[in-house]
Amino acid sequence: MSSEELRGKIQLRKEERQAAALLGKFTGVQVLGFLNHKQVPNWVNRSLDNFKQMSSAPDSRIDDSADEQAIESWYQGFLDSAGISGRFFCSTDMTYFPWVECTAAGKGWVHSIRKTLGSDINFLSGNKMSLTVFFEEEYEYIGFRRTQWTHNSRLTGA
Repeated sequence: MSSEELRGKIQLRKEERQAAALLGKFTGVQVLGFLNHKQVPNWVNRSLDNFKQMSSAPDSRIDDSADEQAIESWYQGFLDSAGISGRFFCSTDMTYFPWVECTAAGKGWVHSIRKTLGSDINFLSGNKMSLTVFFEEEYEYIGFRRTQWTHNSRLTGA
């Protein structure tokens, strides 16, 4: 076994424990399972790469001096406007379990997800047609929104 294969196995075991621990960390969120990279549409990964470019202009922003309730309300409103509620997927920082499938099961689910996974997070709708991406920057939070249709039209110029 090569050292790369060994590192991969060690990383997988570590992430299996992290993924299992996520099940008990959320409030108002039921975890349904996990997606791997192959289960995520290609347009999502291309959009994520695009959002990381300095030239990308966010679709929404809020100053980080806003109180926490206003920031969470901004997150919630942006997700609602993208049609992301009910069943959805959230990004994790794991290699083998990069997306967690969730159902919003009560109030405060956005707070719970941010508390558990951080403020830099991606949300994908349950039908995998709508994506929102949030970044916490130095002085503000920024949000990007893309749908499969808007991503494809940007590529074709339609």
